[in-house]
Amino acid sequence: MKKEIIKSAVLFAVFEILLLGVFVLQNSAFALFAFLVFLFLAAASFGTAFAVKNKISAKAILPPTAEKGKDFAGEIIFENGSAFPVFKAHCEVLIKNNLTGEENTVNICLSAMPKSKTEAEFALSSKFCGYLTAKVERISLTDIFGFLPVAVKNFSSAKGKTTVLPETFAPVIVFGKVLPVPEDSESYAPDKKGNDYSETFQIREYAPGDSIKQIHWKLSEKLDRTIVRDLSLPIAKNILLFWDKTATANPKETDSMAEVSCSVAQSLLRSGYEFMLGWSDRDRIETAEIKTEEDLLEAIPKMIKFAGEKPEDDFEGIFEHFGKIIFVAKEPPENLLANEGASLLICGKSAAGANIIPFGAESYTEDLEFMEL
Repeated sequence: MKKEIIKSAVLFAVFEILLLGVFVLQNSAFALFAFLVFLFLAAASFGTAFAVKNKISAKAILPPTAEKGKDFAGEIIFENGSAFPVFKAHCEVLIKNNLTGEENTVNICLSAMPKSKTEAEFALSSKFCGYLTAKVERISLTDIFGFLPVAVKNFSSAKGKTTVLPETFAPVIVFGKVLPVPEDSESYAPDKKGNDYSETFQIREYAPGDSIKQIHWKLSEKLDRTIVRDLSLPIAKNILLFWDKTATANPKETDSMAEVSCSVAQSLLRSGYEFMLGWSDRDRIETAEIKTEEDLLEAIPKMIKFAGEKPEDDFEGIFEHFGKIIFVAKEPPENLLANEGASLLICGKSAAGANIIPFGAESYTEDLEFMEL
């Protein structure tokens, strides 16, 4: 934007000097009149920018989903709530991929009539899958000629959001051995309530419609108000596909691990396997039971939404109740290296170990074309 302002200022100054030169050399009243008119327009429109700067709002809009590597359109809705026109508004939109951490900015110039909204499209594309957000970070108003800026500091701005879906391939997966799990080895969904009275999902106050069977009588008597307990949802588990996002990885590596995880999940489902899908999500662990294609389609946007940090949850405890673990990561976890039921798909050609299958960030489709797990 600074370059545009400097360019506009130089052009305006050159034009005014030329008009002044014509007036001096040829005594042209028209040249003097034009010189004064343009000077007045610059000053008047600059004053107008000050008058409207506190009545501006803008929001970015993105489509719900987008394809990786292909252009798609975003939109800014710019609202001028004042009784004066906006001659030129320069909007800086910050685009962030919350999975890979990439950021870039898009600059848009527009204008708006008094008490009106203006819509302006801008083109986007993403080389990597993930969850993209777009937000108008800065707005500057200028005079009609574009060289006297006024910063808009207090304006409301809503984020646009889109999911850039991963591209998948079709690995052939053969299980050498899937260890059985004990029949009484049962765990419970961490984020869903169910109907198992043997485990409590959460304690809360009574709400209309709650069953009398859910009332926690002792706690209700102690607290002198009606307390109920939500029941847990048991999960029958044998195969776990887990993506560990906690290790530092570059955008290409993260993108490749996302596509490997989604492709393996699709292959398992199409081979008739039901499984548990898990991933590290910011500072916690998320899971989803995958039985149908719809389950997977619902889980994938959640899995690629955010980068992972070291979870506060029991990161290792999730592996205890599975007969087969397929672990996708940048670095192999020590606690799974000796686990005969674990297969570690590690993004890094140098990774080595009895149960490690390495793949490259550029060559994963070839490296994992056939896997015996």
